Amino acid sequence: MSLSISCPACQRTLRVPETLLGQPVKCPGCSNRFTAPDQGEEPAPPPRQASSNVRATPRPKTPPPKSESEEPRRRDGYSDRPRSRRDRDDDYDDEDNRREPSTRGVKDAWNRVRIGIHLVMIGIWVWLGGTILASLGFLIALIFFGTAVFSMTKSSSNSAVASSAFAFILMILSVGAYYLGVLVELILRLVGYGMCMGAPSLRDSGMKPLAITAFSLSAVQVLFSCANVFVGGVAGFAGSFYNRSRGLPASYDAASTGISGISGLCAIGSFVVFLFFLRSVCNNARARELANKPIAMLIASVCFWVISVLLLVAVFCAGLGMVGSAFQSQSAQNLVAQMGAWAIILGLLFVVVCLVYLGLQVWYISILQKIRDAVASQRRRL
Repeated sequence: MSLSISCPACQRTLRVPETLLGQPVKCPGCSNRFTAPDQGEEPAPPPRQASSNVRATPRPKTPPPKSESEEPRRRDGYSDRPRSRRDRDDDYDDEDNRREPSTRGVKDAWNRVRIGIHLVMIGIWVWLGGTILASLGFLIALIFFGTAVFSMTKSSSNSAVASSAFAFILMILSVGAYYLGVLVELILRLVGYGMCMGAPSLRDSGMKPLAITAFSLSAVQVLFSCANVFVGGVAGFAGSFYNRSRGLPASYDAASTGISGISGLCAIGSFVVFLFFLRSVCNNARARELANKPIAMLIASVCFWVISVLLLVAVFCAGLGMVGSAFQSQSAQNLVAQMGAWAIILGLLFVVVCLVYLGLQVWYISILQKIRDAVASQRRRL
């Protein structure tokens, strides 16, 4: 007869014959050796393996991989990842850091526009100063020349010669002051247009192309002006060696006239294009209330030149009619009176035209100053 017992190690149920009770048996499942208990006895627990008093160190657990966003960084700010990977991520991070240099670049571009407009404004002031000095010099020279003529009628030749010499020197100085002002204005305007070419490249904005066009036309004007001076000098030098009948100096005069015409057209074109550039600057600098002022300046300039030319032509034709009527009357006194009246009318008209032109230039300077201040405000807002 066999009895059922449980293995104390694996709790497997074993059938042991009665003859083996109280004797050592072996579990066929776990190979554990134990003494088969008699009926009513508990099986002995499995013997423990020999262990030392030193506790074994537990094996460290491998932490799960962290995401890139949770990756720790060292105290120096760099990551422990491979350098190539870190460099790629830093490149992406630099996209946000580029906003500051981009804003700084736009501020620098607006500053160049401000400086360019300021240089153009200074050039106009210099030209106005030279023109006023030249006009005053001519006026004083005419006074001294009239004094010399009056002294000659009084038989005072010494004072007449001195007055004539002083008037001649003053006229030369006046011409020099005028052309010096023109030269300085031309240089400052060219440099100012060049500074304006550094305008910010904004979307749907024509500032940079307009500035480049204005600078190009102004540069062509300078080149043709220098060529005109060269051709004029060559014509004057050749006129002293060649006879006018040979036609060489006459051809130089024709070339000089053509070059002067091209230079004048380039000057007008650069002025018109720069006015449109100023209008674009006003629209992009949040100064739309000033955007119509350059166009108003353009319209006023066109009207001024058209009216001035028509008036000069009308006065010239009226003068020819007055002189013709005086010739028909065959009276020398009447001829002198008619020519004197015509000269007075022409002189007054010339003075009025000059004053109006100076007023236009002063208005243009005020427009440039307002636009310059608007550009400075736009730069401060960035």
